[in-house]
Amino acid sequence: MAPRSAALVVLERMSSGMSATRRARLTPLHVGVIARGDDLASAAAAQVRALLGDDAGEQVRRALSGGLADHDARPAGYAGTRCAAPAPRGATLEAGGVTCCFIGEENLLADAWDENGSRAQRVAVHEFGHAVERLALTAAERMTLSGIHRVNLARRGARARDSAGAGEFFAESGEAWFGVHQLAPLAGGHGPEFFRSRLPSMAAFLERVYGPAR
Repeated sequence: MAPRSAALVVLERMSSGMSATRRARLTPLHVGVIARGDDLASAAAAQVRALLGDDAGEQVRRALSGGLADHDARPAGYAGTRCAAPAPRGATLEAGGVTCCFIGEENLLADAWDENGSRAQRVAVHEFGHAVERLALTAAERMTLSGIHRVNLARRGARARDSAGAGEFFAESGEAWFGVHQLAPLAGGHGPEFFRSRLPSMAAFLERVYGPAR
């Protein structure tokens, strides 16, 4: 399967249980695949430049070079699993009024783990989670998410990754909901049942957004 087709399969899996209204909010999304060996900032900027013009392309280059976008980072516990690997390649940002997700092809085509130490499709689910949070949630739902995030911080004690914000919390929760979280084998498994037992309010929220667990 071609890398972009693989990305669209992941997006379809994540959005298939959504309401028609919520799915429609994802229509402006640009999905970009970064080829192996390509620099993330340069390749993403080139794609946006071709799609939206020079100004938007330069905006993306500056954002990804200067750390202003939602880069996919090493998740908590990453160093304890595959610490010698490079950081995952993925980012979500807005350019020219369009939300753009960029995903390294190695994560889309991996059988189990990619060469950067990420579980197969984890980066795709994470970045699409950022897009869903930006495009498909209502203002009221974002407020609900922020409240659940605060409860989770109080329950666990804030870590650097946890305190990155409700958007990051939502993206990582999506990884667990769809079974691709980095630490799934170490934490006794993830998925809907994990949330129902540990954080039922987030289970209900994810089911409201993504539809019944599949």
